Amino acid sequence: MSVQLDRRGGSSPGVRHGRVKWFNRDGGFGFVTCSDGEDVLVRSSEVPAPPTVDEPKYLEQGQQLRFTVTTDRRNPEAVNIELVE
Repeated sequence: MSVQLDRRGGSSPGVRHGRVKWFNRDGGFGFVTCSDGEDVLVRSSEVPAPPTVDEPKYLEQGQQLRFTVTTDRRNPEAVNIELVE
């Protein structure tokens, strides 16, 4: 298994794919279900910036993502998120 460094310096297994399970806009966090069934935390700070400054950073349930998973905090967390069309 290859290990990549995420932008915060924690180690993570390679690129993963998944779908947004749920996302709380007010709280700025939610969970993504990986293709292998694992649920990982996602924070609004890791969500790609919207096309215009006026739009909030959030994810929609069921949205497909590509990301890496870091374990530098207590729970696995999705980082380096990219939206999949």
